[in-house]
Amino acid sequence: MARPILPVAGATGWAATMAGAINDVSDRADLALAGAGGTPGVVLLDSFAGATDDDKLTAALSYCAAQTQIPAVMLGNRLHNFNLTRTPFSGMKIIGGPGGPRNPELAGGKYITSRVKLGCGSGTSSWFVGAATYYDIYIADIGFSGSSGSAAQQFWEQPLGAGSLYACEFHALGFDFMRYVFGRPSSMAALTQVLFTGHWTVNNMWDTQFTIGGSDNDLWMSGYCNLGVSSSPAQTGTNGWMTVLSGMTNTRLGYLYASPLNGWNGWKITGNSDGLDIYGGVSEGYKPDNRSAPGSVLRIDGGSGNVFGGNWGQGMYGGDPNSHGVVEVTGGEWNFWGPEFYRGSVAETVPMIYQSGGRILVMGAKRRQAESWTGRPRLQSVGGTYYMPDGSMTAI
Repeated sequence: MARPILPVAGATGWAATMAGAINDVSDRADLALAGAGGTPGVVLLDSFAGATDDDKLTAALSYCAAQTQIPAVMLGNRLHNFNLTRTPFSGMKIIGGPGGPRNPELAGGKYITSRVKLGCGSGTSSWFVGAATYYDIYIADIGFSGSSGSAAQQFWEQPLGAGSLYACEFHALGFDFMRYVFGRPSSMAALTQVLFTGHWTVNNMWDTQFTIGGSDNDLWMSGYCNLGVSSSPAQTGTNGWMTVLSGMTNTRLGYLYASPLNGWNGWKITGNSDGLDIYGGVSEGYKPDNRSAPGSVLRIDGGSGNVFGGNWGQGMYGGDPNSHGVVEVTGGEWNFWGPEFYRGSVAETVPMIYQSGGRILVMGAKRRQAESWTGRPRLQSVGGTYYMPDGSMTAI
């Protein structure tokens, strides 16, 4: 942006005052247009006026939405406090400083370039609440912290009846002490052609972090998501599922690592989740002792798909009366290719797969070599149909 002609150097009075004011406005405009280090398509949050971070973000998002080509808002190298519930818009982009995993719970967040402390609520008071179908949203490279207690925060509410997130990407995000991240048990977040990429951490959760459904998604296939509950409240009964895929069709799920304990269980697949393929990943009790998961670490209640590999263990320690096996299948059609099972502190007689319905195929099941086994991992079927042509499990 060209500079205006200003009074000569050394001018005093009104001329000096006007010179400073005009140059300040010009500098802000240059910063907003040039972006971070001159990066095209990026504007800095801190280049916008406002008494609070919410004021700045409101101004920044309003500016971006009005542009012919929507730029990204880049957060600063600091802690930001966002308390307002917002409505997203297609093309919205919010990014932090790039580089490295984001663990908000470590060293007071010192390791993260762009940090956010959320002070909103959950459900219709989440940080973002969708009211339509939105396209081409991108949020990346930010570490979020919530607060403990029943009023803890939610990142995104996208009710199924309100439309879906369509062709959006969420990259390298960290979460700590959140009530929910995407969706909640009573309100599935609808995703279509959405990508979760990069290295994620989701720790000290207060409830189920992901309750998601939809179709044609690619989740952590080029990334990793670690879920932990070391400082989370104890769960009772069957409430403690860390992730629920509900009606998730034609989707690939990559490396999701869940480490439940203290009443928590791992992943749950329900609804018409047809064409869901799971590649690797881990769902295991926190430790192979009394900190093991109380029940199943993977439960499948319907749909169809493939489980390629994966490590499943240290579950069924007790406390969940509705769990019957480390992996439990109650319906649908599923193929298990090369799963690895491990017992932790439970007896070898505990079923590694318990089937009460549906149709399953098991090939190449393995038992962890670091443990002492006298036989093969057990598959107990009390309903449905199973096929295990290689005898890699013991059917009971």
